[in-house]
Amino acid sequence: MTIGKLEKLMDCRGAIGCLAILFCGLMITVGCKPASDSTTGGVTAAESKVDHEGHDHDGHDHDAEEPKSYAEAYESLVKNQGMIKEAFEGDKRDYAHDPLHDVGGLLNAIKDFAEEDAGLSDDDKAAVATAYGDLMDAFTKLDEHFHGGAEVSYSDVSEQIETGLATLKGFAK
Repeated sequence: MTIGKLEKLMDCRGAIGCLAILFCGLMITVGCKPASDSTTGGVTAAESKVDHEGHDHDGHDHDAEEPKSYAEAYESLVKNQGMIKEAFEGDKRDYAHDPLHDVGGLLNAIKDFAEEDAGLSDDDKAAVATAYGDLMDAFTKLDEHFHGGAEVSYSDVSEQIETGLATLKGFAK
């Protein structure tokens, strides 16, 4: 191999190396997950003080705004639930992962808003707490699919979700 050919080979390798570095930088900056819907209005894990014990965040994060009221949190919860349902029923479950994590924060916010609402009776607060528990159980079953859990279809938990949402809706003002 001549010096000229060696220099051309090194230039080529250098260009390929630069492209590889640029590509890696782009992937770190942009990520490789499905595009998220910026209208979800979910809550971040940190903002809602949700502890996601038992799993890491494999490339997803929680970057939505914290709701300012029970009604706002409920509205965001319903939007996320719709995205989750559509993703599971459309066989695009990966699109449900981030909304599932946002749901946990939204449910915590709803529970907190209800506990702080002086206008709710103890029975009303108990109803919200029960719906909170039922919804957390249902959405956790769906989320476990992403973390090595059993295969669950949306229809397996849909009645539990619909019932819980109907209860929470009654207190959204």
